Order: sequence, then structure tokens, then C-alpha cells
Amino acid sequence: MRALALVTLALLASACQGGEALGPDGGRDLGRVDLAHYDAGQACESVDDCDDGVPCTRDVCDERGICVHTPDPLACDDGSFCNGAEICDPSAGCVPGPLRDCNDRNVCTLDRCDEARGMCLHLPRDFDNDGEADARCVGGSDCDDADPLRGTLQAELCSDGVDNDCDGDIDESTCGRPRHDLCEDALDVSAGGVFQIATAGARDDYGATCSGPSREVVVRFTLEAVADVTLRADAAGTTQVELRAGCGGAATPLRCDTGVPGEVRRRSLPPGTYYAFVASSAGPVELTLSLDAPTSPPTNEDCATATTLQPPFALSGSFVGVADELELSCGQPLAGELVYAFEVPAGPPQDALIAFSATSTGDAVRFSLRSDCAASGSELGCVRGSPASARFRSLPPGPYALIVEGPSEREVDFALEVRLEPGTQPPVGDSCAAPIDTPLEQVVHGQLGDKSDQHTTSCGYFYRDAVHRFVLNEPRDVSVDLLAGENGATFVYGALSETCASRFEPPASVCVGGAPARLQRFNLPAGEHFLVVEAVGTPSYQLEIHTSPPTTVVQASANDTCAQAIEIPVASKVVYTGDTSTLGNDVTSIYCGSGATSPDAAFALTLTEPTTLRLSTAGSSFDTVLLVFLDGTACANYPYSCDDDSGSAGTSLIEREFPAGRYNVVVDGFGAHSSGPYVLTIERGPFAP
Repeated sequence: MRALALVTLALLASACQGGEALGPDGGRDLGRVDLAHYDAGQACESVDDCDDGVPCTRDVCDERGICVHTPDPLACDDGSFCNGAEICDPSAGCVPGPLRDCNDRNVCTLDRCDEARGMCLHLPRDFDNDGEADARCVGGSDCDDADPLRGTLQAELCSDGVDNDCDGDIDESTCGRPRHDLCEDALDVSAGGVFQIATAGARDDYGATCSGPSREVVVRFTLEAVADVTLRADAAGTTQVELRAGCGGAATPLRCDTGVPGEVRRRSLPPGTYYAFVASSAGPVELTLSLDAPTSPPTNEDCATATTLQPPFALSGSFVGVADELELSCGQPLAGELVYAFEVPAGPPQDALIAFSATSTGDAVRFSLRSDCAASGSELGCVRGSPASARFRSLPPGPYALIVEGPSEREVDFALEVRLEPGTQPPVGDSCAAPIDTPLEQVVHGQLGDKSDQHTTSCGYFYRDAVHRFVLNEPRDVSVDLLAGENGATFVYGALSETCASRFEPPASVCVGGAPARLQRFNLPAGEHFLVVEAVGTPSYQLEIHTSPPTTVVQASANDTCAQAIEIPVASKVVYTGDTSTLGNDVTSIYCGSGATSPDAAFALTLTEPTTLRLSTAGSSFDTVLLVFLDGTACANYPYSCDDDSGSAGTSLIEREFPAGRYNVVVDGFGAHSSGPYVLTIERGPFAP
């Protein structure tokens, strides 16, 4: 064996020497080579030959004359921390990477990704947000992390059978009520000013006349002379303030308010001792008591006592002590009104520009312009906003009444300005008289700043609107995409009808809202159609009207309960339309849609094999909820699948594989007040990625 090895080495040496002396080393060959096949990469003369069309790769022509494409992940960075690091795929380009995983696998921390700070936060476990971490965790002291009224920061309350202060003892001898929990221990704030009041451990002893936080503390103040009084309660959450002329069950309530903040104001309060009951939904309260010189309420509270002014004029005022005497078409109950009269002088028609706003808060206010104050039918327009403003065009000479209304929640200060300008004609799109002719399959831009509120829609409100008109040459399905405001962030409404009138309401029209919004109608007939667009404020907007071949639609009715469910046939796609407002609330679920206690419609579906389904309520006119129950569960308890808002504009979408079996599909609404015309589309997969 050894001899064989030696022979082999000898032969190799002989082959290498070839019988001649070795020449000097030629060094590195830097010349170009002829690559018949690009196994190592594409041949190139310069970097211009190496563009692979993938933006995130760095393309170079190396010293061998071969293209090299190096992925550069930094080129894909979208600047967002929480969505993880993007990846440069050599073929597909920039693709999303895995989401940032902030889970530290520690049950004693609450983990979240903070985009603003670009970091993962791991906060102490404090589910009840009372400022104390769970006692089961290192450093924690809260013995009941589900109850914000239990913890070492709380006072021990007597006779409630609960260890309120987490010291291991129940109702110990040092127990009691927190300070200022009863009238007998009311905090004296007669001097006025700002007071920090703890509410921890307070009980609901006196029952406020307005809804809101109920565990109140009590303050009192004594007036030696008549004064205007303002009580304002600020806290981390909602606050409630009620003012009474005394304490106890027989005390007369004077005013109650719940809000952020809660505020009570009274003019010319007589001398005496008064009590205020203050509650908070979260933490201590900062209570401010302001005492000012007495004032009298305005006298122009009805048409007979209207204050007459001649434009231009600007004034300020207050709704404190103003009663609800008049009814506005866009008004709200229990909100006080004031009346102003002005006249357009003889001569050509003039525009009236009116601006009205709450100056002490950001609350919405309203006003109505009429040619006859006492005749609601003479209303020229009713405007709501924060602020509320409008231009009433080309008013003929004569008298006019302006009725302004504050919010019902609180009595606010306000500013009002009215001026006249030469009369103008309304812009195209302001009414049905001159709609905007709109092409199909094109992005169309518009703006609401020069429009007025001329139309009532079933899903919108008292906002400025614009009217568009489009024509179909044959029956088509129609979908309308709507965007408003910067980056589509403004809530926008759209109502579609075959006729144009002051009211766009079912069944003649369908209305949807969202940010953005999508309106969908099936099998619209040939002819003209009208679209009303309205939005909060005065934003610009864009819309695009798409059409497609008409879909056969099945009208659903009498499917009020799961026992009356409509059987869905075996087909690749089925579309139903119906109206839940004519049905009852038979199905609820605590797992989706805030209880889904609105009226609902039921369908039944049988699958003989595992099937991927896409269930959608796109095109519905309200905030829908989709529920899928296994047959035999009586459409109750835990649904097999449910969805609230995965679809566009508050609609619902479920796409998943369902095992073979029998199911009930229920179209419901969010909460207790969502119903109306709906669309249910059932499609069977597989679907393209």
C-alpha cells in the first residue's frame, strides 16, 4: 500500500513539471473573459448594464465584468418602528418584514409598541388603571387589579365586607368614609378659587339628576350677596357637577351637568348656602368656583322680544339662564335660543354671511334664518357646527329673523357676526337645480366651502353638501368611492338616488358614511342618477364612480329569526338585499358589535365539505355586524365567527374556511340603533391572493 502511494506521488510530480523548468508566476488575470453562460451573473461593461429593475438592490459591475445585485434593506425603511424592519427581496423588491414583537413573555408587564418614541414599552401590570401594579408581581401592591376602588391607596370603608385598602383586614376599626363624602363633612369653598378633591372611596349617597359618574363628594359655599356662579370640574375622565339649594333628599336641584369638563353656571344666585355634588370617572377632581358680579339673562328669548340690529354687526353673549322656547329643524331639545332681527335694505338682493360660535367651549351650536320668525315653514336654512357659518345668497329686501341656539349639555358664551354683501348666484352643485355633471371611471375633485346645506340624507347630518349627476346608458352595478379632508381623514357621507329632491331617504336612496366611504348599488337602471356628498366642516373631497355588469340580486324579506332564515343556495356568488329596520332584535352577541342589539336578518347555509367563504355587507347603509352561528346553537351565545368593521365604511367582512356543516348567517347592527337597507354577498372560494 505504501509503495502504491509513492508511485502515485511520483507520477503527479512528473505531470506538474512536464519535463521542463517552471516559468515565473503570471499573477492575477484581470482581463475580461468570455462568459458563454451567466452562471455567475450577467456580463457587463459598466454599471449601466446592471439595472435589475429592483429599486432596493445596489447594482454594480464588478472587476470580473459580472453584474452583482446586493439587497439594501435600508432602502426599504418606511420610517415606522412598530411595523418592523422591511426586507429587500432580490426579485420582488421591498416587502414587509415581521411586525415588531414587543412581547417580553412576562405576565407582569403590559407590552406595547410606542411609535412616537420608537421603542417597546413594558409597563407594570395595572389593568384597573388605579396607579398600583398587581400584587402578584414583584413590586406590586394592588390586591385586586380588576377593581380601581381597591388598593393600598384607597381608604378602608366600613360595613362593605371588602378589604378596600389591601392590608389583609376587612372593615377594621380605622375604617370610615373618605373626606367630604357626606353633607355633614362638605368641603367649604365659599372663598372661591381652585380646589383639588380626592374621590377615592366615595359612595353614591345622593343620586344626581343627570347621568354620569355616581360616587360623589360634597362641597358647599355660602353667598352673602347676589352673585353669578360658575362651577367647573376637571379630571382625567368624565366629571359630573350638580348644584342644589341645600343638601339631602328634599334639596332643590338647580342644575346638573356631565361632561369633559362638567360645568354649572347660574346668574344672580340669591344669598344662601348651596351644595355641589362632584363625581369623576377617573381620579381626583380639580374644582374651580368663580364668583362674579350678578348679571341678568338676555330678554330676546322669543320672536316677540327679538333684538333688532342692522348689519354689519358683531356681538357676544351668553346662554346662561336662557330657556328653550323655539324649535329649530336642526336643533336639539332643552337647548336655549335667542332671537335677532335684521333687514335687507331696499335695492338689489344681497348675500347674508353669518358666523356663530361657542367661545367658552368647543361645543356645537346652531342657528336658523327665517323670513318670518313665528313660521317655521319660512326657514331658509338651519346650520349646525363648531363653529356654525353659512352664506345665504341673494336675499330679497325685507325683514329676517335669526334664531341662535346653544348646546343642551351646558350654557356657553358665544360670538355672533352678520354682514351683507352684493348678491351672488349659488355655485354649480349647490342644489338639484344645477347638479355637477360627473363622468364615470374618473377621479373628480370638489369642495364644500362654497356650498350650503340644501339636502337631508338618512345617514348624514346638518352639513354642507354638493349634488352630482351621472348617466348610465344601460343597467349597471355602481360603486362610489368617497374621500374628504387631508389624507381622507374627514368623515364623509354619500347618498345615491334616481331622483333629486330635498330629501335623500330610503327606500328611494341609499346612504353610507365613513372615512373613507364606499357606496354600492346593484343593477341600477339606465338613465340619470344623483349623488349627494356631505361632510363635517368645509373640506375638499374627491369621488370616483365605477360601474360593472349588473348583478342579479335576491330581495330578502320575512327572515326575522333564525327559524325563518332564508336558505342560501349552492352558487359561486349570491347577493341579497333587504332592510333590517322592519325586523326585530332577535339575535345578540356580547362578543361583537357592542352587543349587536339592533334589528337583524337571518340566513341559513349548508356546506357538504370544507369551504372558503367570503361574507360581506359592503354596500349596506349602516354600521353592520356579521355573525355566524353553528346550527343548533339557536343563534345565541358564542358565535362561530363574527366581524364588525373589517369591511369598508363600517361594513363587515368575514373570509375564512368553514368546516362542513350547517350554519346561520346573521346581518346585525352595531349597538342598539344601527339598522336600515343592507347588502349581503356570499362568495365561495378559492380566491386569488
